[in-house]
Amino acid sequence: MFSTEKTCLLLSATNAPFRRLQNLIQKEHTTMKEEFREYGLSENTMYAVRAIKVSLAGAMLAGHAKPQLMRPASHGPALFMLGAVGMHIRVGDPMKR
Repeated sequence: MFSTEKTCLLLSATNAPFRRLQNLIQKEHTTMKEEFREYGLSENTMYAVRAIKVSLAGAMLAGHAKPQLMRPASHGPALFMLGAVGMHIRVGDPMKR
């Protein structure tokens, strides 16, 4: 099983490429509502995405007790990241600021 330190290190290492990509394509929004509005998504969609992400995080934490949960739960955030990149491309965000 993974220790907490190994898990934090793994999450930090796997998020680094996404953070770099996010820094390249993210516009300046003051709220998530503004960002979702720009992408043509409703406020309800924003809350649904938030709830799903929190649920997936909970499932990943539960995966420490039940390892069979870890893999399916870890695919969700990866799909959300791909979807986020797709939304940035869809609205024409520049690759560099």
